[in-house]
Amino acid sequence: IIIEGFDPESKNNMNSFLLGVTNPNAPEAIRNRIQELEAQGYDMVFIDFNNSMDSIERNTRIFKEVVQQLNTIKATNGSTDGNVVMGFSMGGLIGRLGLREMELQNIPHQTEAYISVDAPHRGACIPKSLQYLVSDIQRILNYSIFGFTLNSFSEPEDLVEFNRASNSITSYASKQMLIDNIFDIRLEHLDKVAPMDSGIIVHQFEMYKNFYHKYDSVGQPQNCIVYAITNGSI
Repeated sequence: IIIEGFDPESKNNMNSFLLGVTNPNAPEAIRNRIQELEAQGYDMVFIDFNNSMDSIERNTRIFKEVVQQLNTIKATNGSTDGNVVMGFSMGGLIGRLGLREMELQNIPHQTEAYISVDAPHRGACIPKSLQYLVSDIQRILNYSIFGFTLNSFSEPEDLVEFNRASNSITSYASKQMLIDNIFDIRLEHLDKVAPMDSGIIVHQFEMYKNFYHKYDSVGQPQNCIVYAITNGSI
């Protein structure tokens, strides 16, 4: 079971995954292993979320439903083989959280191995400077001068690419994963304040803190082997 990661442009799917692991530039060991699994009759399931930028908890529920459906299909076909779950990037968070929640809910996930590939188990990082750049460009593009905005004079293709980047950083999942997300700010206005008080409380990085508090408190799956692979720092 392959779980896709954060995919704002919806480019990742089963075909792109297979192309990546079977093309001549892929490591020979991986290509050979894929061929062996196919020859042995194993099925590969790729979970391609309709909206990978949605809340991680919501996509985790989808993952859990997929696992239960697959287990039902296996039972119907008389298969007793365990599942192998591999999550890429954010998919690693979803796999770990989903499997552990199933254990705590006494739902058999029938998984023998969980593989985390470059998943941000402690949070993801995008430089604040880049986030402020996106924020400032968005503000400038929407600034009105004599009834016109810069949006009116920009190339449509450029705006599409910029809006994708902006939507990606400001998405629900991004606010949950980014350690410092300048868009994860909630202002609370107070009704009764002291004379010198601004009357505003700033809550920063709440979505990140809330998600990882829950994520850490749930812990790792206990009823399967856990593997972790990283392409950079943990």
